[in-house]
Amino acid sequence: ARFLPLMWLCLSSLVGGLTVVFVLSGLAGGLGVLVMAGTFFVSMPLGRRAKRSQAAMLKASEETAGATRELLDGAKVVKFMGWEETYLAHICRRRATELTHLRTYRIAINVVVQIGRASPIISILCTVLVLVLTSPDRFRADVVLPIISLFQALRVPFIMLPMVFQIL
Repeated sequence: ARFLPLMWLCLSSLVGGLTVVFVLSGLAGGLGVLVMAGTFFVSMPLGRRAKRSQAAMLKASEETAGATRELLDGAKVVKFMGWEETYLAHICRRRATELTHLRTYRIAINVVVQIGRASPIISILCTVLVLVLTSPDRFRADVVLPIISLFQALRVPFIMLPMVFQIL
């Protein structure tokens, strides 16, 4: 719910930014927008995967804490019966499961962040390349510099919208 107020900001930035990109670069900007949209559609499944991994990690963390609590509560019995190694192995297995889910979560989040960081650069390259190949007379600083700025500004809506859609 905390990202919901930002939805209107994202949508207005997206509409305004796309309009200016198409006015400045024509259809060449369309390729850059498609690249950014592609990153959006790649990030969505990764975000869902991260959410599932986080839930599994929390569940595994509770199980590890429960096993540790059980060991501490019955420490006298465990010591008397000589079960230290068995309990240690049991807790280590639970902790390994928890860390596997944590690793999956962190990898998915980092991949989403890196895709978000790289998408404006790749979009700018695609747009400028198509602009140079299709209409070299429009390859001027007064066209290219605003395109660079716009794609950097469009990065925020493409990062925020997947978060807003996951909440809804």
